[in-house]
Amino acid sequence: MKKISFIILLFLFTSLFGQSKKYQVGVGVNQSWFDYEVDLLNETETDFRPKINFVLNYNFLEYEDIKATFGIRYYHLGRSITVDYLNAKTETVSMNHYFISIPIQGKYKLNFINTDIIINAETSYMLVSNSKAPSPYNSIITERNTIDEMKRFQFSVGGGLEYNFQIGTESFGIRSMLNFTLTNIPKQETFVDESGSEFSWVNYKAMEVNILASYYF
Repeated sequence: MKKISFIILLFLFTSLFGQSKKYQVGVGVNQSWFDYEVDLLNETETDFRPKINFVLNYNFLEYEDIKATFGIRYYHLGRSITVDYLNAKTETVSMNHYFISIPIQGKYKLNFINTDIIINAETSYMLVSNSKAPSPYNSIITERNTIDEMKRFQFSVGGGLEYNFQIGTESFGIRSMLNFTLTNIPKQETFVDESGSEFSWVNYKAMEVNILASYYF
């Protein structure tokens, strides 16, 4: 029994810390844009305010220059707009969504430049949603929780490139990705505000660019 336990522990240790380096942990920044159904909103300039995202991936399949991975990612989609509000003062209005997701990725390595081509498919669950905007019933800038007005599950696809390099025996990567949500983020429903008035969201999807630095182990 002790021999069997030792073999199992040895297998787990070599799987985690062996030469294959199947795990990837990364941290990066992303910027998102919302694609509204109303052209006027799309023409409004977005402030560049990068958000932090984290990822942990596992390489579960490898054949020659092809790899397949899945993992878990925490990220933030948000848009901030600075406007002259009521011709009196400058205000920043914003919409922010925070997600945890399961990305599934296919990679093809271009060995001559040590770079992976990545295809990404991602299922996300919205953890938090909040807005800072004029209230729908009195036009006062208000911060509020909007999670119940959003679709909790989101699906996205995308692609990108990752450059891999080594420092000594340690492996690292720099990745750039472009993702698009396939579904509208707000619910297509009518809601009631604090005054009892009905309102609904303009439908929109999101586009996200993220840059990630990662370590393989």
